[in-house]
Amino acid sequence: PSGVPSPAGDSLIDLRIAVAEAKTRNARVGVGWATLECLRTQARFVDRRFLGVGRRLELTARASRIGVGAPAAFAPGLCSRALRRDTLFTVLNHYLGATVSATRLFGSPLSPLTTVYTERRSEPYAYVREIGVGVLSEVTRTFSRRTAGTAGVQYENGKTKIDPAEACSRFGQCRKEEYDQSLFGRGVGVISGSLTHDRTNNALDPARGYRVRGELRAGQTFSRIDSSVTFYRTSAEGANYFRVFGGVIATRLQM
Repeated sequence: PSGVPSPAGDSLIDLRIAVAEAKTRNARVGVGWATLECLRTQARFVDRRFLGVGRRLELTARASRIGVGAPAAFAPGLCSRALRRDTLFTVLNHYLGATVSATRLFGSPLSPLTTVYTERRSEPYAYVREIGVGVLSEVTRTFSRRTAGTAGVQYENGKTKIDPAEACSRFGQCRKEEYDQSLFGRGVGVISGSLTHDRTNNALDPARGYRVRGELRAGQTFSRIDSSVTFYRTSAEGANYFRVFGGVIATRLQM
């Protein structure tokens, strides 16, 4: 109360606090082997303070089919025999991408992300997809501590080469002129939206709780010599985590 003197021996003490900023840049490199990818490698560089606080830059590089895929076919014996027989699509898969993200968009509660990439990916005895350039832009809004929504736009310009037998059996391109059209470049544009509600106790390593997510994607292909194709995709998934005998059991359902 006002006017009452403080007792002798106050509890206030002097504190000296030293603050040191953590490292904002790190790099990681990995090498491995897989049955259908032979030797593979990946590298990642992250700058968590790119052009200021709250902005992040991530550079990613991946390569697979090393040893059997041209022009790095220097050790085919390290790869599976089934992969070596796939002479038509024995190519070096690769991915190069740069992602810039921010925690805020002009002070709003929106978190933007933009990725620019180039890629070549393939499946044995199926197809090769070569993307000259692709761009993905997304904006995420956090509605509450547990719920977030994301809207995105993606465009990539590339071409797809398909094994003639697979083109006929899977996609109905049995005539020569139909197969020839598939070899020309084709752009793909996609718009998407998703909503996630997370009630787990840990976003990265949950031990209890549940998580649900829904997504809608709509896209269209573009080609100079063929009519466009429109496609839609919806998906929903849920996961549940609970402890049993000191461990964690996770269940997941996707439709």
